[in-house]
Amino acid sequence: MCAQQRADIVVASSYPAGLDLWQAGKGMMSADLLARDGGVTILVTPCPGGIGPHPELADFVGNDEPDALARRAMAGEFADPVVVAVAVTMARMRQRVRYAIVSAGLDQAICERMKMRHFATVHAAVDWALSLTGQRARLSVIPYGAEIVPLVPEG
Repeated sequence: MCAQQRADIVVASSYPAGLDLWQAGKGMMSADLLARDGGVTILVTPCPGGIGPHPELADFVGNDEPDALARRAMAGEFADPVVVAVAVTMARMRQRVRYAIVSAGLDQAICERMKMRHFATVHAAVDWALSLTGQRARLSVIPYGAEIVPLVPEG
């Protein structure tokens, strides 16, 4: 996928990796490449398996000091540094853009722990995003977020 410029709002599906948030994060990472600084990313994912095999992921993603978290992982403070690495990446993305999740499998409490907004519908999430970015916002959609790497020219 090639875009002319970064978008104010990016709506990304986690398809085909929507079993749980551990997998759906791939859609977040694709969307992050396309979103402008200060923009909004909306992840649309079923997540019937909830957050997945790493329940600590939510608290790590919600950490406001991801670099300190990464240093702690490199010092051997956590049993599974891979979980911390993924969470640090998501936490850094969360500091650059605002996140919303549309998912029946993730509840509001989990999303709040990650400092992301939870919505029941894409329509409600887009309305929220437009209230933040304005009615003239550039919106992009990534239908296969877990398999697409958006390319945006620099400058």
